[in-house]
Amino acid sequence: MKLQKSIPGWPVAIALLLLASGSAQAGERSHWQTDFGPVKLRVESDGRVNGTYPDYQGTLEGDLDNNRMDLYWYQPKSDVRCHRPKGGTHYWGRVHWRVSGNRLSGSWSYCDRSQGSGGQWNGHLTSGVAPGEGVRERSPGYQR
Repeated sequence: MKLQKSIPGWPVAIALLLLASGSAQAGERSHWQTDFGPVKLRVESDGRVNGTYPDYQGTLEGDLDNNRMDLYWYQPKSDVRCHRPKGGTHYWGRVHWRVSGNRLSGSWSYCDRSQGSGGQWNGHLTSGVAPGEGVRERSPGYQR
C-alpha cells in the first residue's frame, strides 16, 4: 500500500490518535462504597461489566443497558450454597443496579431466587466515572 510507504510510522500515529480520543481505551473504571464494602467496576464500550468486591472475595459480571446493570455475583463462600455451580462456584446470585448520577441503587438475590430476596445493595461513587447514558457523573477530584 502506498500510504504506508509515503507516511513512515503511520500505524503508530493512528494508535496515538485513537488513544487520545478515547476510542481505544480499555473501559471506564469506577470505585464505589456500598452496603457490602468497596466495589470496583469496569465497563467496556460494548456494555459488558466486570467488577470485584474484596470484602467477600467476590466478583461481578454482566451487562449495562442505559442506566441499569444486570449482573451475577460470585464468591468462594456465602450463607447459601446453590444447587448448581455457576462461574466456577456454588456461591452465586444476581444483582440489579440502577445508576443515577453518582449513586447505585438496587437489590440482590442468592442463586436463582427472586430478585431482591437477598436484600438491598446500594452505594455511592468514590472515584472514576459513573457508567450510563447521557451526562455521566465524575467523582470529586476525577482526573483522566
